[in-house]
Amino acid sequence: MGLDHCGDSGYSFPVLIGLNFLSVKAGTVQACIAQQSGTIGSKGIEAAVAAIAGKAPASKKIATSYTILTKTNIYTPAGVKAQYRDSCS
Repeated sequence: MGLDHCGDSGYSFPVLIGLNFLSVKAGTVQACIAQQSGTIGSKGIEAAVAAIAGKAPASKKIATSYTILTKTNIYTPAGVKAQYRDSCS
């Protein structure tokens, strides 16, 4: 994901934000946002179970954390932890 012509964006120094941390590693984009998909899923299930039980949600919004991954932090322990994995290995 990115812009083919950065000059068309209207910004002097465009920052390309991607969805895939591999793009950051390759240098295609400057950053990506790593959402905590496991936490998002488990909190959604908790809310659904509560709704089935007739309990009102504690909040209308469920907040989860995120990490902005860049070339400077993608290989740090926190950066590696934030990267999406499709398996536990």
